[in-house]
Amino acid sequence: MRNKFMQCMYFILSCSVLCIVVSPIFGQICKSTMALEEAWKDYTGSPKGGDCTECHNAFELNSGSAEFSISAPETYVPGESVEITVSFENSGTFPNYGYDMTALDANNNYIGTFTPLIGTSSAKSDQYISQNFSVGSRTVTLLWNPPSTTIDDPVTLYAAGVLENGDKNGHEGDYVYTDTFTMSQLPAATPTPTPTPTNGGGDGGSGGGGGGGSGGGSTSTPTPTPTATPTTESTPVTVATPTPPDETLGVLAGFVTDKDTGGVINGAAVSSISGIYKTTTDTTGYYQLENIPEGIYTFIVSAAGYIRSPVSGVAIVAGDTISHNFELVAAAIVTPTPPVSSPTPSPTETSTPSECEVTSIVVSPEEIELKKGQTAEVTVYLITPEGCLPISGEKVKATVKKNKDGKKKVSASPRKTMTIAGETYGEAAFTITAKKKKGTSKVKFKYNNLKTTLKVVLVE
Repeated sequence: MRNKFMQCMYFILSCSVLCIVVSPIFGQICKSTMALEEAWKDYTGSPKGGDCTECHNAFELNSGSAEFSISAPETYVPGESVEITVSFENSGTFPNYGYDMTALDANNNYIGTFTPLIGTSSAKSDQYISQNFSVGSRTVTLLWNPPSTTIDDPVTLYAAGVLENGDKNGHEGDYVYTDTFTMSQLPAATPTPTPTPTNGGGDGGSGGGGGGGSGGGSTSTPTPTPTATPTTESTPVTVATPTPPDETLGVLAGFVTDKDTGGVINGAAVSSISGIYKTTTDTTGYYQLENIPEGIYTFIVSAAGYIRSPVSGVAIVAGDTISHNFELVAAAIVTPTPPVSSPTPSPTETSTPSECEVTSIVVSPEEIELKKGQTAEVTVYLITPEGCLPISGEKVKATVKKNKDGKKKVSASPRKTMTIAGETYGEAAFTITAKKKKGTSKVKFKYNNLKTTLKVVLVE
């Protein structure tokens, strides 16, 4: 394998083109080097470049059974980051995968920059973003950062993805997929004009005349002319009309509760993985996030004394309020055992345990549903107290429980692996594959003396 890698590197320098590198970890998306210092070449399937079938040409483009897609909001605001998800579905047992993405404006000029999010294992430049080593998931999340200046709409995202079969026969058996997604700038809200009050009332008229001549030596008493009382018209009051939410935006709302007790959690933080959309719960455990563009999001929920929980696949629908409740698991609290008292205690040296030791182990999701032959990615988290750095380089083992006849209904790969530093905790990724048509199975994950279990439901 090492010889093949060295041959490929020689090919890069001599032929000036690099497509997906077949390695034991995964296949990288096509890139061009031309020379080591020169710019990246576009293989995303955009109008400015080609696609990875130039090297991975065993099958026609998009001819496989997998689904490769881009999920993103349909609108964006200049200068504000947009959360994007790139994913493979129905990819079967292909072990290696990768993607490459860029963005072009209406004139096919590269536009904006990209930012990899923690855990997506991506490399970036000003023009593109690319997965450059295994991420343990066929779904990755990233940010596209539009400039704050005027943009020629619409903006189109172009992405290419490769499923590589893991053999040693070059690119034979690999499938290449492409997808596009178009976004438009969110129209600026039209200000509601404030009506100018109209002053009412005109000039009042004069009273009637008097008359009466003299007669019989008596003098008539003049009747006083009534004076008209001016009527004061009230000044119209302008009542502000609330602007309805844009039809392209949605709302996410619900409650955050303790998974064990069902009690509400006050002050829990609910945030998209990008941090663009975030809020905290009130005293009733209720939260509400507004003005979220339509798309698929990953949210992270956290609270003091609880394990931070990432939840993926939350769909926001334009013009609608999506109800989604989150449950948090209380973090295990390790209480030191006090020393046994003695009438004449002798001073004894005692080792102080590290404050950043792993307190618990959690698998996410806790339950998955698979058909025979399908695979799913799960992540095991090593939980440490708040303020501690994520623990990397720790071994996590996976064990599949056998059924009554001594056989296993699912497989877990790898059987053991080392954690990497995630956003908050140490993370270890595993692939679960269904081997039977129906029933249930359990996969136990172990780190030192800590354990957690994944439930797998098999359906036909």
